[in-house]
Amino acid sequence: MPDRCIVATVVVGDRYRRTHRLAFAPSLERYAARHGYELLVIGEPLVAAHAPSSANDESGYSRYLIASLPEVAGASRLMYVDADMIVSPTAPAFHELELGGRIGVVDEWAQPTCERRVEYQLAHGFEASPREYYALAGFDVVGDTMVNAGMFVCEPRRHGSWLA
Repeated sequence: MPDRCIVATVVVGDRYRRTHRLAFAPSLERYAARHGYELLVIGEPLVAAHAPSSANDESGYSRYLIASLPEVAGASRLMYVDADMIVSPTAPAFHELELGGRIGVVDEWAQPTCERRVEYQLAHGFEASPREYYALAGFDVVGDTMVNAGMFVCEPRRHGSWLA
């Protein structure tokens, strides 16, 4: 395993902390312990001085600033996970992913498989492709991938300043 790997999440607000503690934290804690990772739970929004004021009003922007925190910056790998995600007991070790110096992200459209996602979308009257999804917001995006920013893996030494 690389020298230091961290799993991080942001949990802001008493009500959200209680829900996280009861429903989501146990799977995250088991995952970190099983692979020997440090677990970092951030309880307040992180604020970037250069970010638009609307971003600073959202604790969701904090995820991008974690890799530049002094206590994280020296780690070889960081996995950010939204606080409302349950980590599968069979989730692989993220430090073994071959990222080639890039940031690893989740393709939301492939959850659980592309075919099952389309079936679900159509059965519920939703858009049938990532392109249709982005078009709802006025974007003309070509491709079959929809990035889920709720989980990503990066190298803080390489990506920390870029994400901040």
